[in-house]
Parts: sequence; structure tokens; C-alpha cells
Amino acid sequence: EKNTTTRDDDDDDDDNEEKKRERRQSAAGASTASTSVSRLALDGLARNIIARRMRQMYSHIASGVRVRIVAAFDVFTAIVQRDDDGSLAEETFRQFDWTLQILQKVATPRIDNNSSSRKKKKKNKNEDSDDEEDADDDISNNNNIKDNTNGNANDKRNAHISLFREERAKINQAAKASRKNIEKASNRFAFAQFYLAFLESNYESVVRSAATNRNVMYLFVRNVAKDDSETQCRFLSVLSQSVLNINVSAIQTPLKIKLATFTDVLLEQLATMAALSDGVTNAEKDENKKVSIFFRDTTVAKMAVDLLKEVCVNPRHGICPSQVNAGDLISRLLVKLRPAECDAHLSVLSDACVAHPRLAARYVAQFSSDLQPKNTEKWLSTIRMLGDLIQTSAEYGETTIGDFSGGITNENNKNDRHDGGNDDEDDDDEKIEFSARCWASSALPSSLTKSVFVKSLGHKSIVVRQASLQFLAKCLRATRKRIYLAEKSAIANQIKQRKNISISNSNRNNGAHRGHVLARKREVLRRARGIASADVFPDISVLIQIVMKGGAHAQLTIEKMDTDKKGEVEFDDGDDDEGNDEEETQDEVSEFSRFSKLLALEALAERIALSPSDTVNFVDVAKILPNTPDELFQNTRESIAAVSVARNACTASSAVSKNTLVAVFKCYAFAVMKDVADESNDIRLLSENLKTLFKLNIIESKTLDGRGGSDRSTKRSFEREAETYARSFAKCCCSASTSLNLTSTLADFLADAIVSA
Repeated sequence: EKNTTTRDDDDDDDDNEEKKRERRQSAAGASTASTSVSRLALDGLARNIIARRMRQMYSHIASGVRVRIVAAFDVFTAIVQRDDDGSLAEETFRQFDWTLQILQKVATPRIDNNSSSRKKKKKNKNEDSDDEEDADDDISNNNNIKDNTNGNANDKRNAHISLFREERAKINQAAKASRKNIEKASNRFAFAQFYLAFLESNYESVVRSAATNRNVMYLFVRNVAKDDSETQCRFLSVLSQSVLNINVSAIQTPLKIKLATFTDVLLEQLATMAALSDGVTNAEKDENKKVSIFFRDTTVAKMAVDLLKEVCVNPRHGICPSQVNAGDLISRLLVKLRPAECDAHLSVLSDACVAHPRLAARYVAQFSSDLQPKNTEKWLSTIRMLGDLIQTSAEYGETTIGDFSGGITNENNKNDRHDGGNDDEDDDDEKIEFSARCWASSALPSSLTKSVFVKSLGHKSIVVRQASLQFLAKCLRATRKRIYLAEKSAIANQIKQRKNISISNSNRNNGAHRGHVLARKREVLRRARGIASADVFPDISVLIQIVMKGGAHAQLTIEKMDTDKKGEVEFDDGDDDEGNDEEETQDEVSEFSRFSKLLALEALAERIALSPSDTVNFVDVAKILPNTPDELFQNTRESIAAVSVARNACTASSAVSKNTLVAVFKCYAFAVMKDVADESNDIRLLSENLKTLFKLNIIESKTLDGRGGSDRSTKRSFEREAETYARSFAKCCCSASTSLNLTSTLADFLADAIVSA
């Protein structure tokens, strides 16, 4: 009986479990059915709103009541976001009237005039109270006015950054509250969520329709830099993945859509967002709340910078310069950046110009800021940035060789086929002169003149002088390279044209005309060198004065700037600068002076190399080169720069004097006498440069003239004989290494022999 009772109980438990399982399954099926029914009902409601209730929705949007406007956009956002197959989102975008006049106002952030007026009143009240409290302390504070002026610029900048951070914090806090309670949202926030719902759709057709419609895109994009950080991150993610396809290989957006999406307005807003992290390192980060705000803005700035660099550098997007695109859109963007004030803008500008030197050439040509020397952080940053861009733009000179402005092209020289009168010759000479002047300053901005260079070199602040010397060297290097590439191309074209002239008279006449045009181009470039030396850059004597003064502050003189009189240049003494230098110690001045001399030597070498031949005979190389072994090896970089000056001077001069030969031979003797096997790379480089300079002086002294043979064979024989001279002189110096007087005697003896010969 007990066993039977146990079996009956087990059967009852099994029945109960089966009934419970059946109830659960029926409940799940009922919930699924109810969910599908609810979903279908909501889909029907959404389609009904789109098809029949749009006029009522427009009335809410145009009502001017914030709650009604936010509610209407919230309903539209929910319709777009709940779409499974993309039909609802596509239908909503097509049916919505994007031409409503009220949208311009709704999409604009509200300006809190009351808070700004309260801030102004509070500020004025505080200033009045401060004036009353400090009235008795004016006499004691007069001695500290000069000390306080040094930090005025930094105080203004920090105050501006602090105010900007407060505004950003309020925007992010308001957006956070709006996401928790949509009733607190602003009109702009509700509209931004509505438009972002289209951009974040999973269907390409919806995303492309929302991104390529410029009128719709403009409503959102024109103020996106004033949105909260989360909205900006969502928008930048859409641009990165759905439009530019960065790190997305499965989808490739057509080039036409990319060109339609990235407009001037969008690029300007990206540049504004890229500057959101400006000044974060200078702000206080003690509070966790502030740190989170800074982190969000820094994330937005990094994403914006990455997008700008991708667009400006990568040619596959079709926006930066290429064979089919001139890059006008990027050029307009770069001109609007603030590279001297914002590191993010400087990074974008540098990467774009390095990747495409054409952009650097356009930027330099359109640069119009004042370059008068000032001892301010902004001026120093501008000079450093502009010098790098001028050097980069010289790389583009080879592709613009044919751009001879002012009538030197073939189309404007039809009168060259016949012999014209004197009037035609005068006009042609004027055109050549005009083109030469254009080429002389083609690598520099229009606001950069000779007087600006000279004022900068003679400024009271040694920091400004050093920055000016570096900037001058870069400008000289860029101008010389640009003219050199043009000369090289013109010579190559002239040689090629001579080879292609056929026997027929017509081709011969055409070839003669083209050869005449190329010859005139070479004449333009020859004159451009002279104009650049005389009217664009400081005279060689100015740089020699700086070198002779050892880099110290010198009162410079120039010749024939605007008048025919020679006089001293009046320099700015720095009283109007925003930040004055503190008093410098004697050791600091000495160190700065040595570095200034090095920079002056480098600039002098470039200045001599730019000058036309036979125009630098007055440069005394003997005063520039070191006179003792200690001077030669004490500052190797300075000695290398001095050797470069001597090499360029000997190449450009018509004759080599005895003093120059003696100075060169003595320096070479000092280098030979020193064992450079275990020395640094700079000393080895100095020794090689001195050997090259020695051989150059042997060749330029005309000692080896009179040999027969062709030009190439004569050149090779000259080099071989100069090498023999160098080896023989090195052996003599090594034998007399114990006596510097004997070494000087050998150098003087060899110089006398060469001059006599």
C-alpha cells in the first residue's frame, strides 16, 4: 500500500509540471502576439502621421511654443528610429517639408541674452567696487605697473579660455538634462536629434539622401560647432564611417556624394570643433566634473582634426588637389584657419601643405597679415609657420615653370615672328622686367618687403632677431630653389627644342620662334636674381655686420631701399610689444649671440648663393673663416656655416684674392693636422667641406687653365689635378704638424705661387 501511494504522488507532480510548462508557453505566445500587434499598430500610426497628419505636425513646429516644437520633432525622431526596413525613414525624409521658414529659426541655438547682460552688470559692479577700494593704494602701486604689463596678454587669453569653458560646460549640462527629460530640451537639440536619426540609419539610401541635400544639411551643419559634445561625436562618426568610409572596407561611397557633402560651411565647422581642445592644458583640472567636460571636448577635437587631415591629404576623396581637382575648397579652408593661435589648425595646415605643396604656394600668395616685427608669441609663431610653408611651396616651383606672368607666354608674343620696331622692343623689355619682378618675389607673401626684413634683423629683442634670421634663411633658400628649378627647366627645354628642329623651313621657323621664347625666359630668370638681391632681400653687408659683431645687437645700414641716399634704419625699440623681455644675464646674452652668429652665417651663405655671378667680390672670406685650430674646432657647426659662406663666395666671385686663398689653405691645414678618425660626425663633415673648398679655390683661381680637350674632359682633369694639389698639401702639413708657423708659411707660399701663375 505504501509503494502504491508513492507512485500516485509522483504521477500528480508530473502532471503539475506539464501544466506549468503549457501555461508558460501560452503566456509567451500571447506576449509575442501582443508585441507584434502593438508593433503593427505603431507602424500604422506612424504611416498615418506621415500620410495624413503632416499639416498638424507643421502647425506644432510653427507655433513658437517650445514644448510643442520639441514634442513634434520627438515624434518624428521616434518614427525614423523604429524603422526596420528603411521605408518609414525614407518616406519621412521625402514627405517632410524642409523648406519651412520656421526651420531656420528652430535650427539656430538660442542666445541667452539675460545671462550675458547679468554678467556685464556684475563685472561693472565689481570694477566699481575695486576702484573704490584701491583709490588709496594708487601711489604704492605705480612702481608695479611695468611688472604687471608682462602678463596682460596671458591674462586676457586665460580669461577668454575660462569663459569659453564655462559656456561649453553649460551646453553639455543642458544636453544631458534634455536626454533625461525631453520636455527640458531646446528647439535646436530636438531638431539635431531628428536629423541625426536619418544620418544614423542602417540604410545607405537614407543616409546619402540626408547627407547630400545641401539645403537640409545646411540647417544642421551651420551651428553644429555650438552643439553638445555627444551630438558632435555622433555626427563626426557618421561622416567618418558612412561618408568617408574610414576603416570601413565593405562600403565605398561614390565620389559625387563626398563632394556634395563636404562644403565650405561643413569644413569651417570642423575647423571650429578642432579648436575645442585649445587651452585645455592651461585650465584647472582639479574637479572631476571639469575633467569629464574637457575629455569630451578633447575627443571631439581629435575626431575633427582626423577628419580634416583625411580630407585635405587623401586624394581618394576627391577634395584635395589632384590631376582632376584644383583643390579650391581646401585652399579656402586653409586661409580661414588660425595656425598661430591654435595647435590643431597648425597641424592640419602643415600636413595638408606637406602632402600637396600647391596648397602651400596658394596659402603664401594669399597671406596678408601684418609682419612688422613684434616681440609677441603670435608674431613668433606666425614667422616660424610661414617660413616652413615658404620652403614647402618651393617644391611646387617645378610644376609652375611655364607661368611667366605679364606676357612672356607664347600666346602673348605673336609679334616675335617678325622684326618689329623700337616700340615693340621697348614693350618686350618692359614685359621681361615686369615678369622678372614677379619671379623675384614669387615665393614670398605680398606683405613681406625688404624693410620688414631689415627692421626684424635690427630689433631690440634678441629672440626676434634670431627668429628673423631663421626666417630669412628659409625665404632665401626657397627663392633660390624656385629660380634654380626654373632655370634648369628652361635650359632643358631649349636643348630639347634644338634637337627637334627638322630640315623643313616651316618647322625651322617655328623652332626658331620657340627657341627665342625660351631664351627670353632665361633672361627673365637672370634678371629675377638681380632684382631679388637688390630689392627684395637685405644686402649682403647687413648680414656681414651681424657676423662681424658676433651676433650682438648692431645698428644696421642699407642702401637704396626707397631713395638713393644711404642711411640708418630706425628700428622698433619694443615699447609697443605685448610682452617685453625680462633683463637678460651676461651669460645668456653671450650664448644667444653665438647662436645668432651661427644663424647669420647660414643666412649669409644662402644670400650669396642667390646673388648673380660676379657681384660678391667684396666679401672678405678671410675675416669669416676661423684663424686658429681652436676657433675652427671649438664650434663645429659655426665653422661648417663659415665654410659654406666661403664656398658660395668663391663660386660667385669673378676672381679669388690671395687673402682668400691663404685663409682657405690654413683652415684645410688645420683640419688635416687633426686626426678625425675618432672624432664626431660634425668634425668629419667639416674636414670634407674644407677639402672641397680647397679644390674649388684651386680650380677657381684659373691656375689649371690652358688645358686642351672638351668641356667635360677638361672639368674632369681639373678635378683630378685639384685632388693632387690637396693630397700634396696635406702631406706637407702633416710633416710640419709640430709648427703652426710653418703651416702658415706653406699656405702663404702656395697662395703666392698660384697668384703669380
